[in-house]
Parts: sequence; structure tokens; C-alpha cells
Amino acid sequence: MVGGLSIGGLETCVDLPELRVAIDLGRVPDVAVARADILFTHAHMDHMGGAPWHCATRSLRGLPPPRYAMERCHAEAFGRVMQAWRELDRSAMEHELVLVSPGDEVALAAGRKARCFRSTHIVPTLGWCVLETRRKLKRAFIGASRDTIVRAKGAGEPIHDETEVPIFAHCGDTTIDVLEREELPRRAQVLMLECTFIDESIGVAEARARGHVHLDEISGRPELFDEVGTLVLSHLSPRWSPRAARAILDERLPPALRAKCAYFLP
Repeated sequence: MVGGLSIGGLETCVDLPELRVAIDLGRVPDVAVARADILFTHAHMDHMGGAPWHCATRSLRGLPPPRYAMERCHAEAFGRVMQAWRELDRSAMEHELVLVSPGDEVALAAGRKARCFRSTHIVPTLGWCVLETRRKLKRAFIGASRDTIVRAKGAGEPIHDETEVPIFAHCGDTTIDVLEREELPRRAQVLMLECTFIDESIGVAEARARGHVHLDEISGRPELFDEVGTLVLSHLSPRWSPRAARAILDERLPPALRAKCAYFLP
């Protein structure tokens, strides 16, 4: 289940209650206050502006300090913002910073992890993929007795094959180039991809210049989504009402791609 809200230029906060993590804090929905782990994509106001409120509200409710994962280049300025709010709010604003670069991983609850990758936007931006490690008994031990397996395990012999499964990916604000370059989001069970512009009022070239994806690029590259389980289109511009946006998306997406799409609309 995916909660929260994402409206291009106004606010983004993607809440993943089953994974106990949220991505970005624009204006913070109340449910996201419960998330101690926040993965930031980039430092635009509509994606990071809610961090002080989130931090202070968790403290007010007696919750542990949050942990914010963000790209290293944001650390100094983010620290200045939080220090300013300490002075304004007369509070400690306690939090933990986890500073990452593309390819780094952050440990999450239930043994999962989030790996970041470079997205393509007008400012430094990361995408995030939540990975789950699944174990399967090695072929050599299928059908073996319990004693045989116990002896092998006691001798330090690996008895399982491990596979990393990308269960959720979020590309942040980006151009579609990220999917041409990065394998993990193309294999995600659930891929959340921004689709800020959806008709000819803003064309593909202008969308790309603004660092965003146009619906025509998604419709024209269905092969990028062959391995994706569910494609969630998000971050639509507020120039379209949810009803109008849904009608445009339904009309312009190829039927096979539309069948695996969900729309993250208000």
C-alpha cells in the first residue's frame, strides 16, 4: 500500500506503511509523522520543506528522533536550516543524518535495505529502491534429510541461495533517462515514476528542460516497463484536476501499459 500525496511543484510525501519508511517531506501528511526513517530524493522545497515540522512533531508526540537519509551535498545547508529552527522553536530538533552517494545503502526495518541511485533532474537528485533478500534452499539440498542439512549448516556450508528482490522503487523528480541507465527500477515489483506533464500544453522538449517526464515518453517506451509489476504514475502538475488527469492518462496510455498502471492522484 502506498499513501501520502504528490503534486508537482507543491508537495510530495510518499508513505510506505508496510515498509515503515517514507520518501520526501514536502507538506507532511499526519500519517508520515509515524515514520522514523525518511529517504530524501532532493532538496527542493516541495520535497524537503516539511522536515523541521516532521522532526518537531515527532518530539512533541514523544516519538524517537527521526533518521533522515540524503545526499551528502545537502548536509551543510540542511544543518543550517535545522539550527535556525532550533533557535526559533526553542527546541532540540534531534535527528540523525545518514549521508549517502549513489550506490550506497541504508538499513531499514525487517531486514530490508534501501539502495540509492542517480536520477536526472535540474538539481542533484537520488532515486531509491527498497530491496528484500529472499532465501531459497540450494538445489543440492532439495530432498536431503534434515540431518544432512543440519550437518552442512554446522560445518559452515551455505545451504541457501540468496536473491535481492526490488520490491519498491521511486525515481524522484527525473527525466526518463534514469530508466535507460538504471536496472533496479526497471525490475521493481512496484515502480513509482513521476509524470509531471501529460498533454501537448507542455511538450516533451520543455518537460525535459525542466527535468521532468512527459507522458508521451512513457507511452513511447513501453519496453522500459516490461519487468515492472505495477507502474505508479505520480507528481502530476496541478494544472489538471484529478478527474481530468485520469481521463487523459486513460486515453493516451497504450492499453497493455495502462493495464499495469496506477495513478497517484489526490
